[in-house]
Parts: sequence; C-alpha cells; structure tokens
Amino acid sequence: RLLEPSEVKRYAADFENELTTDLAERMQAGRDLCYAAFSQQRLAAYIWLALGSLEAEHNRGRAPRSGVAVSFPPDVAFVYKAFTRPEVRGQRLYPAMLASALDVLESRGVSRLLTTADWTNHAALNSCSRIGFQDLGTIVRFACGPAACTFKPGNAQPLGICLGRQACVDSRKVI
Repeated sequence: RLLEPSEVKRYAADFENELTTDLAERMQAGRDLCYAAFSQQRLAAYIWLALGSLEAEHNRGRAPRSGVAVSFPPDVAFVYKAFTRPEVRGQRLYPAMLASALDVLESRGVSRLLTTADWTNHAALNSCSRIGFQDLGTIVRFACGPAACTFKPGNAQPLGICLGRQACVDSRKVI
C-alpha cells in the first residue's frame, strides 16, 4: 500500500529501514510516493516513486557525481529508491511490489514504470528483466573536477523521457 508522510517519519526512526525524514517531506509536495510491503505488521520492503521528474542527486549510482536528472510523461512513474529488509530478501518482493504499485497508480493515470540501476546491481537488473521491463540502454557519465560528460541512450527520447540537461525538473519544495 501507499504510505503517508507521517508513516515514513515513524519508520525513519528505525535506522535499519534506510529511510530519512526528508523523504517524508518530499512526499508532502505531492510528487513523490512510497509504496510498501509488510510482513507480520512490520515494514518489509518499499519503493519510492517520482511523478513528472527527478533531480540528478536522487538518480545516481554509488558515486554522487554520477547523477543524471530525468523528466518523463504523466503516465510514467520513476522508481528511484528501493529497499528490502535482509530477512525477506530472495522472496521476489521487488518485482511483486512493482506490479502491485502499477495497479494502484492506474487510478492516477500511471501506466508505465521507469527505473535506472547501477550496472553492478544484478539483483535489480534481473528483477526488472524478469518482469518484462524494456531496456532503453545505458547511461554513461564521466566527471573530472567540475566538468562532466553524459552519454544517454537514444531509445529514451521517443518515449518522452528526457535525461540530463534536456530534463525539466520540478521543485519538490512545499510552498
């Protein structure tokens, strides 16, 4: 089910959930959602979804400078953070949550999910492949000091997905 910001703040108190209160604040702006799965009344896994766009700092690999901004059509939700508690890993919760979240988001006009994964994240790549995600290609980013160069897959733009400088990123600040 979708979580409320107050629930995210409560779950953030347990550091093992890898949540922070700033994620709850992002939800209050109405452009981020958290879809969660539970096991015996305990948070087992979650996925964070962005609507419309996402800042580069939230779409990156392990290196902070590897981030690439992304914007996408209204019928797309971007999965930008996923977590499964260690004791329930290997039970294919991630693909089940993606499918279930898509069903829930249908009432909001969302019919497609988009995500990126670090090339070393074999679990995420395998899960996405297993449930039929279309591979749009590879984003390659080189950075040295203040200079950076990004190579983007050509398959994204015809689908309305803009990456890097072409992305129009909406504010997540609550006004």
